[in-house]
Amino acid sequence: MKISYSCLKKYIDFNLSPQEISNKLTLAGLEVESMLGKNESDAVLEVNITPNRPDCLSLIGIARELSALTGYSVKYPEDKIEKIKNDVRDLPSVTVLDRSWCPRYSARLIQGIKVKPSPQWLIDKLEIVGIRSINNIVDITNFVLIELGHPLHAFDYDLIGEKKIIVRRGIKGEKFQALGDIPCDIDDSMLVIADSSKPIALAGIIGGKNTEVSEKTTNILLESAYFEPIQIRRSSKKLGIQTESSYRFERGANPESVLNASNRATVLILELAGGEANQIIDIYPSVLDSREIILRLDKVNKILGTNLSEGQIKNYMQNLGFSYLQKKIGHYKIKPPPFRRDILREIDLIEEIARLHGYDDIKVESPQYKISKVNLNPFYSFIKKAKTYFQGKGFYEAINYSFVNKELQDAFQDNDKEFAKDDLLIQNPISNEWGVMRKSLIPGLLSSTQININKGIEDVQLFEVGRHYSSAKEEENSSTKTAKALPPETSGRPNRKRMSKEVCFLAGIATSKVKKELWKKEIHERDLFYLKGIIEIFLENIGFKKYYFKRSFSPSFENLIDLLAGENQLGFIGCLSQRITEKWGIKDRLLAFEINLDMLYKNRENSTMFQPISKYPDLLRDLAILVNREIHAEEIEKFIRENGTPLLKEITLFDCYEGKSIPAGKKSLAYSLQFGDDKKTLRDEDVDPIFDNLLIGFAEKFDVHLRPE
Repeated sequence: MKISYSCLKKYIDFNLSPQEISNKLTLAGLEVESMLGKNESDAVLEVNITPNRPDCLSLIGIARELSALTGYSVKYPEDKIEKIKNDVRDLPSVTVLDRSWCPRYSARLIQGIKVKPSPQWLIDKLEIVGIRSINNIVDITNFVLIELGHPLHAFDYDLIGEKKIIVRRGIKGEKFQALGDIPCDIDDSMLVIADSSKPIALAGIIGGKNTEVSEKTTNILLESAYFEPIQIRRSSKKLGIQTESSYRFERGANPESVLNASNRATVLILELAGGEANQIIDIYPSVLDSREIILRLDKVNKILGTNLSEGQIKNYMQNLGFSYLQKKIGHYKIKPPPFRRDILREIDLIEEIARLHGYDDIKVESPQYKISKVNLNPFYSFIKKAKTYFQGKGFYEAINYSFVNKELQDAFQDNDKEFAKDDLLIQNPISNEWGVMRKSLIPGLLSSTQININKGIEDVQLFEVGRHYSSAKEEENSSTKTAKALPPETSGRPNRKRMSKEVCFLAGIATSKVKKELWKKEIHERDLFYLKGIIEIFLENIGFKKYYFKRSFSPSFENLIDLLAGENQLGFIGCLSQRITEKWGIKDRLLAFEINLDMLYKNRENSTMFQPISKYPDLLRDLAILVNREIHAEEIEKFIRENGTPLLKEITLFDCYEGKSIPAGKKSLAYSLQFGDDKKTLRDEDVDPIFDNLLIGFAEKFDVHLRPE
């Protein structure tokens, strides 16, 4: 932003050179990029205003900043209207339909004006900052913008249909010709100022050609409003139009300067164009007040490394225009002025104190560090152990975004409508490829696997530790640190936030292909049991013993095994369906698993019981039985464990056979049973009764018998 030194002197009493002003602004965080002019009287400073300081985008804003830094007083321009016409019959009808995007709107009718070229002093002031003169009315609105920092717009009142002003959302398909003959395609994501039949301005961005002020204009409607910054920026970017007005509104204007700007412009219009001003229409149903912030003296000195007193703090706050209220010693309630919308937290106040105190006046001291015992979070130690295990099994760790492609996530939806309801959409995604928070780690790992395969790496084993995000419930007027879905934008609705439920998971994916060994012709392939064995050893290593596997079904998987603990599902192991792998151009079979680490950590056994090796040999018995094909091997194993007495130490399924010599509808299961006693050597007569009881139980419960030789 360009600031004329001679203009600035009209708004603040100071005795500083342009270079001194440049130095003070730079030290306070407003960098002066350049300074032009042969002498002080025509010096122009180009100040780089950061996006968080829209209050400095004006002559008065810079004057306030210099006042806080130097103590010189600010001279505010004249905005008192001496005579106002009170004939309500001439007033237009103003309706604001969307108050969430337009919290405040004011309009004033000025009749009997004369549009003509601006006086030279006004032309010169605008040219200094790079604005071209148009006519006295438009130039006044631009001058007030530079002077006070609040955008205004003047309509030709006689061109407004039915003398109605309606602030509403655009209608998709509406056409609009902006000033400068710029065509605009309007949709419902934009806010427009309309009359009874058509848009006449894009709110906060640019006016319309259809109500442009010209030499024929005799009556104007002067608009001064406050518009919601996000929608102004979104509309400006979408249309590719950036104006001095949108530049300020999208950074956050001051809602309390609406009337000041309108009054100041009216004073100048009556002076330079004549006419009569009507009373102002001001629609401001809910005041946008600044928040009150608690400031602690000890916190200020701790962060800045200073020893500031209460008096110094109070002085700094008052110089900035902040309201100061002491509640108790060392504890203050501060209320920022409405033009400082960037002050939200205590740390923001501390930053302001540092600026005014002077960064150069804060001593540089090295902090003192005390070495003390660090208590590591046991959960992260648990995570580290899990990662180390899978790295040792040849898996590479992948780190993916917490958001995924919705199409990829929906591929695992399995036609479940409830699944899609839990989606947490990203409000401002990086791209359309990452528009939803993930509910599984598998989609991200699938994308990583596809990238590796496309680069010629066919032997892939990846794992990832991360969080699932799903919608938990909706709450009104509550705050949360967890992810939030898109809030409804319809005005008048309560503020509702969708809370997210976050759970830590471990997932992995592996190709069936194994890297070919140079000296071996035989190429082995990974299968579901390969992955199952890795998971079983992992669970044993972390002390989780009470689990079991159960066959399951999902259209996303060809084979699926659920990992269960009681009634709770810990995870699954499966082979991805051909439908999914082919959709992503992968010809190989992919094996995948996913385990709930939060549940695993909570239910694991923290301690390990030492058990000495028995001095006595174990007794081995093989058991081969014929069972119906529908009976799962784990059902037989569970029955054996429950009825095998404490002497049964281990069960191993070493054969499952169907085919020749096996009756139709049957299968042969062969188990190795290991019996042992720590007090004596077992004999056959000790084990035979146990063995016989098992056979009787098999016959009664499963109709199972010994397989004939």
